[in-house]
Amino acid sequence: MKINFNISRLAAFVLLSAFLTSCSKDKPFTPDEQSDPISGVYVLNEGDFQANNASLSYIDFLTGNITLDIYGTANSSDPTKPKALGDIANDMGIYGSLLYVVVNESNKIEILNASNAKIVKTINVDQPRNIAFHSGKAFITSYKNDVFVLDTLSKTVVAEIAVGRTPERIVASGNKLYVANAGWADAITGGEYDNTVSVIDPVSLKVETTITVADNIDNIFADGKDKIYVSSADIYNTIDWTIAVPSRLYRIDTKTNKVDKTYEFGAHLMTFYEDKAYLVSSNYKADKDTFLEMDLTTETLKESDIFKGIELNHIYGLAIDSDNGNIWLSDANYSELGKVRRYNKKLNKVDLTYTAGAFPSVFAFKR
Repeated sequence: MKINFNISRLAAFVLLSAFLTSCSKDKPFTPDEQSDPISGVYVLNEGDFQANNASLSYIDFLTGNITLDIYGTANSSDPTKPKALGDIANDMGIYGSLLYVVVNESNKIEILNASNAKIVKTINVDQPRNIAFHSGKAFITSYKNDVFVLDTLSKTVVAEIAVGRTPERIVASGNKLYVANAGWADAITGGEYDNTVSVIDPVSLKVETTITVADNIDNIFADGKDKIYVSSADIYNTIDWTIAVPSRLYRIDTKTNKVDKTYEFGAHLMTFYEDKAYLVSSNYKADKDTFLEMDLTTETLKESDIFKGIELNHIYGLAIDSDNGNIWLSDANYSELGKVRRYNKKLNKVDLTYTAGAFPSVFAFKR
């Protein structure tokens, strides 16, 4: 679960089950123009727990249209009966010509043709969570306390790497992969949280070192400049579900594998463009999602006014189009379908808003 709101959903799920079984650089786009190198964006809608209503939407930059359930319609012979994606679609990414979708509660990885979202192959994986890519392989965290290694050429699982407990997000940085180990599955039954980041060598397919950070690390982000940012999730009192230990953001220097900075707030979303980071914190200000902007050169931090004046319920997804710096943000709540918004960097305003599926969370840009 990616944000404080998501952690609240997790707490509710735990009450149900003790073990629960993230180029044109100069012109704005108009529909009558030719498409940019990035021709559209997939939006992964996580769905409601045990509702089997996860879905995949697609926004076409050429037409400006959104297809709400492109997976469902692309993989069904009957347009009135779209194929269900599954239960809790947690992560996705495009690698080469394929789109990989992680469906946590359905225990599978859907490998899709990135051009049309049609199924190429379905891989059954126990409790998969998040995905990253390196050296022709997909690395998928699993609540089995493993990282599954999927060869993207043969489309088969070729290895399992034991990591920490209840691993969540995974990122690639330089010639390594970094896994955030939360350990909440043990903590909810009276055990201890994990507090580590596992560092994986993608050649030997082994954990080469472990970095101690803080309890309940669940989010991890790479800035592409030798720094990794990891954030802990709030730790709750098990009696009244108040926050006992608030989330915090930590920075790791990948040259030394040491924490070199601690921030007095957490970040459940973070993305990077050129010399800036954009992040969302649920405790930078009390009881409020705050959109922040960080200068990576000067290390100055400020509240961003990019989405100022727009009512946001729960910021659930964040991504930047690397071709032009446009920022995509998703907003979710319990009562209705989520919203997706685009901030146009050149126009300096939010110029597109779409209704997507239930809990839109992850973006993948298609070329």
